[in-house]
Amino acid sequence: MLDESLRLEIARLRNSRLADSESGGPSDERPAEVESHFNRLSNLLNKLRSITDRDPDINSRYSSLSHDFEMLVIAITEQQISLAAAYRIRTRIIERFGDHVNGLWAFPTPRRLSESSTADLMRCGLSQRKAEYVEGLAAFYLLAYDRLFK
Repeated sequence: MLDESLRLEIARLRNSRLADSESGGPSDERPAEVESHFNRLSNLLNKLRSITDRDPDINSRYSSLSHDFEMLVIAITEQQISLAAAYRIRTRIIERFGDHVNGLWAFPTPRRLSESSTADLMRCGLSQRKAEYVEGLAAFYLLAYDRLFK
């Protein structure tokens, strides 16, 4: 249920993003639509948190995450593959798009991932569909932040 809801929301965003690119950019006439996407994504995040809060094994894996965006990208990478494979893919994404500071890698920002291409993400090991989800999610976060906080 949650997985399908997240896929549908990202697909809606991707379609919106394609319409924006065909029209020359995002329209200022659509803040209600952006807010609606943001609210649906927030509801999905709350459902995901309620699941992780109830399960100590899942909670221990995600409790150190400081950002919802990171948690969603991790959830996308872990779908239908082993955790070991997902970890290797995620490591490649972090090393390719993240920042290396004082010997540590920071998770890539939504901006960095939204500027990447599907092919770049696929070179890290994501399937085409997962790469599209990550791109759409990153673009959604940027759009939502721009509309709601600027």
